[in-house]
Amino acid sequence: MIAERVAAGLGAGFNRNAGPLLLPLIEALTGPVAGTDALLAPTGRGWVNAFDIDGNAPAWLAQLVGVRPDPTLTPTQQRDIIRSRAAWVTGTYRALLATIRSALTAEKRVVIDERDAGAWHATIRVYESDFAVGTTQQTIRDLAERHRPAGMTFDFVFYPSFSYAEAELTAGTYAEAELTAGTYADVEE
Repeated sequence: MIAERVAAGLGAGFNRNAGPLLLPLIEALTGPVAGTDALLAPTGRGWVNAFDIDGNAPAWLAQLVGVRPDPTLTPTQQRDIIRSRAAWVTGTYRALLATIRSALTAEKRVVIDERDAGAWHATIRVYESDFAVGTTQQTIRDLAERHRPAGMTFDFVFYPSFSYAEAELTAGTYAEAELTAGTYADVEE
């Protein structure tokens, strides 16, 4: 298809003088871009195939709405996931928070600094003291990855667990603090 369009664009005179090897040469040169050409071809509904959910590449389209393509699913199953209401919240701030909080206990403290280093960047801050049993930093990264829209990048900051016993070793007791500073304002200085 693409080779015929290129040959037609060269004109009848060029084709006539080039001989019978021209079309195989054009096919060899245009073959590597045939897939891209197919994605950019318009459908009967007015969309290019790349953005038509009923086209040939629903997995590619899924990434644009934050759905992780699953190569084990059929194209029909992939289309159903994209169309489902659950997929509409994928990649949103609310869905990202809910997913990460599902692996936390206690306070479930998660802070997401959106657009902190650019329009397509966010920093996710989590307290390790809130980790549920078996949760690791990699668990949090994997959960966030499920809701990462195409083009978005994440940085992670994990605050280490810190107990009152550790605070006492670092800063002393309240009684010791009271001896050295009379008020909270004095302590802050």
